[in-house]
Amino acid sequence: MGKGLASRDTHQILADAASRDIPIVPEVFWCKDSLSTVDHCCFWHYIFYPNGGPERDGIYHPCYDYENQILDKMQMELPDDQRTNPCKQFCVYKATGLGLTEFILLWILWKCFTDPYFQDKEAMVITGPNVDLAQDLIRRSKAFLTKRGLGYVDHGAYEMDVNGGRIKCYPSNNIHSARGKPKVSLFFGDEAAFFKIRDDNIVRTVGERYIGKSDSWVIWVSTAGEEPSGFFYDIMSEPTKGAEKTIYERFHFYVEAGLKVDPKTKTSIFSKTFIDKASEARSFEREYLGVWGKNVGDIFSPEGIELCTKEEYNWQDADNTNDRVIGIDPGFGSSEFGICVIQKRKGKKSIIYAEAFERASYIDTVNKIKELSQRFQTKRIFCDSAWPEGIRDLRDKYHMNVQSIAFNQYGEKMLNYAAHHIDFQKVEIHPRFKKLKSQLMTIKFNKKGGTDKTRQNPFDLGDAFLLALYYYKMGSGTMAGIG
Repeated sequence: MGKGLASRDTHQILADAASRDIPIVPEVFWCKDSLSTVDHCCFWHYIFYPNGGPERDGIYHPCYDYENQILDKMQMELPDDQRTNPCKQFCVYKATGLGLTEFILLWILWKCFTDPYFQDKEAMVITGPNVDLAQDLIRRSKAFLTKRGLGYVDHGAYEMDVNGGRIKCYPSNNIHSARGKPKVSLFFGDEAAFFKIRDDNIVRTVGERYIGKSDSWVIWVSTAGEEPSGFFYDIMSEPTKGAEKTIYERFHFYVEAGLKVDPKTKTSIFSKTFIDKASEARSFEREYLGVWGKNVGDIFSPEGIELCTKEEYNWQDADNTNDRVIGIDPGFGSSEFGICVIQKRKGKKSIIYAEAFERASYIDTVNKIKELSQRFQTKRIFCDSAWPEGIRDLRDKYHMNVQSIAFNQYGEKMLNYAAHHIDFQKVEIHPRFKKLKSQLMTIKFNKKGGTDKTRQNPFDLGDAFLLALYYYKMGSGTMAGIG
């Protein structure tokens, strides 16, 4: 095995030599016989021979049902040209401790030995900013091969060559070096919900660019994040049909998956005793039940929000009343300009537009309001009263029907009205309005009973939503605080 700064030719010689000495590995990844004692029945039993699987707490574990679900759905054990389902992109939302990272690593190694597509290409593994995790994944991969005497070319702590294919780990804060690779077989993001904000969307963009460029696999695996935001959370919320449908096959494996007993070995990856003890930890819901973390809000029901945001709809399929309204939360300082348009549709208040803009100028804000009012033929505009000059100009210069609402007087009432609509699914929010959903999910009460808005946890679009929705409570009436 080669190490250090060797020439390209030297590495090739080493790779060729290693390849010639490689035993023939099984062509099947998993034989589906958890009691098999034959080392060549499948790659799983070959790597873990003679124990039948990885060891944990004195128990040797087979390839469990949740792992088989991935294998069966994606038909990973078949060559690409034999798979009836061509989807090569999937996302796994999981409990911690299920061993799925190890499962994916094993499958990548097996592909390098059995699938010509993986040879002469790079399999990228992306971790969080912790370089130790990236190093650990490569170390574990080398250990699997060493155990069975399988050759590889060692390129240091972050990369290795296996049968002509390269496996390289990148910390997420070094993601820019993963751009522009000519041949990529796979892009695997581990603990994808924990990338730093600055790396988050970049990682997804880099990964997905290789779908078209190299027809590569794209795999994301993670437990629930510390807050319901980021690209991994977004993928979970993407629609299953329509023009904006997700490209990913999504799997959800939580405590129940880990407690399910294999019918032959009578084992499971989790024991009830272990889970009972783990349930005492404050992080149990996030780590084992898939509940997104510590910054989940306390105003709106997460379950209600999920129900209100799960269905796609055609905004043009409106009720005959054509009773559309715009809600405006003007941006001040570093806050965003939020704007929301609502109409009635099939007995519900239906969101047809929801967007927030950073550092919007006064004229840009006014022009956007004019544009949307004309496009949707809105009946009225409800606006935060803290924008008197804008309200005056919309009324006097552009002859728009604007009512101002003082949040210090009606904020709590608007929150209660919106919460009621969400709890009873009286409002529908299209899945594409991800920013609005995220803000509703994360917002909390402050000590005065209002919204606890911060730069890190904004609610400008949420306020625009409250304003527009409250129109259907107030109608055309005029009250104190409304002008």
